[in-house]
Amino acid sequence: MDRITSESGDSGLVVGEHDEDRVPAATVGIVENKLEQYLIDGNEQTVNKTSGGVANSIQSNGEPGGAEHTVYKRSPPASPRREDGIVDNIVAQDEKDKESKTNLIQVAKKRHILEKSVFVIAVTSLIVWAYGLFNIHWLLPYYYTVVAPILVVIRIVLYWNKKWQYFLLDFCYFANTICMVYIWVVPSHEGMFCIVFALANGPLLWAIPVYRNSLVFHSLDKMTSVFIHLLPAYLSFGLRWYPQSISQHWYKPFVQDHATGSFLWLVAIPLGCYIFHGLMYMVLVHHIIKPGEDYLDSYRHLTADEKSIFFKVTNVFGKKLQLYVFFFCSWVCCLVTMLFCRLWYEYFISHVILLSMVFVIMVWNGASFYMDVFAIRGYRSDPFSSV
Repeated sequence: MDRITSESGDSGLVVGEHDEDRVPAATVGIVENKLEQYLIDGNEQTVNKTSGGVANSIQSNGEPGGAEHTVYKRSPPASPRREDGIVDNIVAQDEKDKESKTNLIQVAKKRHILEKSVFVIAVTSLIVWAYGLFNIHWLLPYYYTVVAPILVVIRIVLYWNKKWQYFLLDFCYFANTICMVYIWVVPSHEGMFCIVFALANGPLLWAIPVYRNSLVFHSLDKMTSVFIHLLPAYLSFGLRWYPQSISQHWYKPFVQDHATGSFLWLVAIPLGCYIFHGLMYMVLVHHIIKPGEDYLDSYRHLTADEKSIFFKVTNVFGKKLQLYVFFFCSWVCCLVTMLFCRLWYEYFISHVILLSMVFVIMVWNGASFYMDVFAIRGYRSDPFSSV
């Protein structure tokens, strides 16, 4: 048999100039299997297939009835060393990328980039809110509309990972929802405004000292608690005492002429909303879902310490009735806070004193955290400081 050079310059094997010299089909199949096995073993090859054969082309010798020349071509296999070098380069680049990302994360954690960012945003937000509260009143509802949902979404993500999601069913989120419905759906309804005012300046605002909310500016979790409990009260302040200017750029005017607050709208109906929420929460969480001991909610949080006043008061009738006593006591406390809402509603100076007093409490709690906890334990004392 002879050698024939293909058009590309590769040499190919001429199989037979006569019929008896042709390679049987079975042999071709064996060659195909060998080549496939060669590919499976990891040696990269380029195989050109035509006419159903294995990298073959059929040429005629130009003679009438002449024999066909079947040329089998195979490109030379890639160098194993070259392949190993390419793979090593890819792996090395991937390792460099991972190391770079890891270094960025470590640098961010070491320099506390997130904590510093939260600090700046928190302080700036308080300044903007204070400026809007006393100068640009129309900014308040827009600010609340943007900030409140963002904080709630962040809290959902953080609390779900910590198995604290049942805090998200607390009354404060229910009250914020009512407040959002009021400003966007029925801003001119005076009765609805009274309900929002009582909820915001009653149980929602007084939850700040109960839960020891504090102005810890680097902590995303603590500042979220502050804003969720405080923003509705500040918004109600603007709606109550600056109704014209706060309605300036709103799609519909808020209540302009506030009549004397009635017991029905400032106490009875808001208290009914609070009791309704408490009953629904108690049935859903503690009688239907019944979360495991590793889940935390307000009831377990406030009664965890047996030396605390909350545990001693709610445990008067024993462990079996502690849950029901807890909710009953919360309803009584809510009623007490709402009874004073008439005072905040009728007198500007009393409302200013209330908000100022609660703000000072938050500042004191924040100072206590920085001096008594943060100065000793550092960032480890705050579970969300490194998030």
